[in-house]
Amino acid sequence: MSSIEEKAIYNQDIRQIELTYEGHCCIDLEEVFEDDDTNPFAESKVKQWWVKYGRLYVELDDGSMIEKDVTSCVSDAYDNLDTKWPSGIMVQDKKGNWHNLVGRETLWRDVP
Repeated sequence: MSSIEEKAIYNQDIRQIELTYEGHCCIDLEEVFEDDDTNPFAESKVKQWWVKYGRLYVELDDGSMIEKDVTSCVSDAYDNLDTKWPSGIMVQDKKGNWHNLVGRETLWRDVP
């Protein structure tokens, strides 16, 4: 695996450009917990939470866990993908090394 480097690179050395874009989605907690007797967020019972692979994981203060399917909400992120500006740009050089380009410039000039 090639290392990721943050240094200047000449445009003629670029072999691949990798772009990362951001999207967004909303998870309505009232809808997620509508079939339950309680909403742990509204009742301040949540110790920590995370979303992974379209599932909402909630650890409660008492140590118990709740897992909810939120794929219908998360799939909205694909509909809301902002492709105007990439949030990340990486390039691969002739040697196979990857370089992280920082900034939102649309025109990359050659290194002086």
